[in-house]
Amino acid sequence: MGTRLTAFGLYMLIASAAAVFSQDVITPVFPSKDGTVSPDSCSGDQKEVFADSARQAAGWIVFKSSGVNYMNIGSAMLAVYIKTVRKPGLCGIHSLMTKITAPENRVTSSDVRFDDMPIAAQTLDSTFSDKMILVNITELVQSRGFYGIALRSIRGLSASFSSKEGFPPPVILIYRDSLNPYAQPKWWSAEDVPDTSVGKEGDFYVRAAQGVIYRKSPGVWDSVASLTIPPPLPEAAAQYKRPLRRPARKIPRR
Repeated sequence: MGTRLTAFGLYMLIASAAAVFSQDVITPVFPSKDGTVSPDSCSGDQKEVFADSARQAAGWIVFKSSGVNYMNIGSAMLAVYIKTVRKPGLCGIHSLMTKITAPENRVTSSDVRFDDMPIAAQTLDSTFSDKMILVNITELVQSRGFYGIALRSIRGLSASFSSKEGFPPPVILIYRDSLNPYAQPKWWSAEDVPDTSVGKEGDFYVRAAQGVIYRKSPGVWDSVASLTIPPPLPEAAAQYKRPLRRPARKIPRR
């Protein structure tokens, strides 16, 4: 089952880790492409993906894999931001069965093949709007058949989720422990600073309101990462601010 979080902002920019931990305690993996498909339509450049029973629409997400070693990890948590829940129901999170190679705006229902059995399911209602869910997908990403995920309506759900063009985007949070790469820490979440009585050594805690990730060492929680919004790339901003070129006016001769 997913764990609900209040969204603070999730373009992940990993801050400097505490001295007792390595710099790559948490590694974010962002989508390479995503979109929504239904029997009669598809889209891949919207700020939202949908799971909608009435439209038979499902969202799909493919994550970047270049330079990521999914096999040698401690755990992998999928973080998905829920923008709006219009009708309550059950959201199934399914694994894609095949690679999606088509450009995201040309992906059709026949391209999005996913396992009928969800890897996780979360009942959503209006209280989940503007919230985050966390799902442990460690075993899935460690398999050699990890192609991405699909978000599907199972019991009448109509909900929208932020896409890679939206804010915050979906992300896989990978934890890699150099001393014990196969450790399985527990993830906690709440609004306040973590209490020392919560969790065990090696666990993680997300303080949602402040966007801070903590890791527990003996008797204390240490801040190891921060969820912040990076500035836009200059070249990305330039393409939206490029002035329109107007044809030169001809001045009539007198």
